[in-house]
Amino acid sequence: VAVCFNVIESVTQRFEGRPIPNMHDYLSPEKHPAMCMNIAFVDTLAECSPVMPDVAFNIFMLSVSPMYCQRGLARALIRQSIRLSGEMGIGSVVSQAVNFYAAKAFESCGFFCIKELNFNDFTYDGQTPLANCGIHQIGKLMILHLPFM
Repeated sequence: VAVCFNVIESVTQRFEGRPIPNMHDYLSPEKHPAMCMNIAFVDTLAECSPVMPDVAFNIFMLSVSPMYCQRGLARALIRQSIRLSGEMGIGSVVSQAVNFYAAKAFESCGFFCIKELNFNDFTYDGQTPLANCGIHQIGKLMILHLPFM
């Protein structure tokens, strides 16, 4: 029905003294071409952002089945992720909203956009694979700073 994957991101690639696994370590362009392209898009969206914190709780992937949209499931998963981030003592939550509805869900939970990437401006292997995606035309790097941190 709905799924949310969260990852901890750190400039040092360590959290509480332990190394943080990287998605790139588990993907092969030959075996997972679509996922590698998606990862490249979110990496491009997140790179060179001047306001990214040293450690962040990243709502890396959020998806709701089309049959269950408009029921508050995405917002519930976002709020649960925010709560978990706070429990872990991580004061910033980020996400790469890659469609119109995801951006709206994050905005309704208090996130704001710090960077945008138009699908037509993203190239992967010399192609623009995300061009002409209907109403989904832009990715947004969203951030929420928790007030208690």
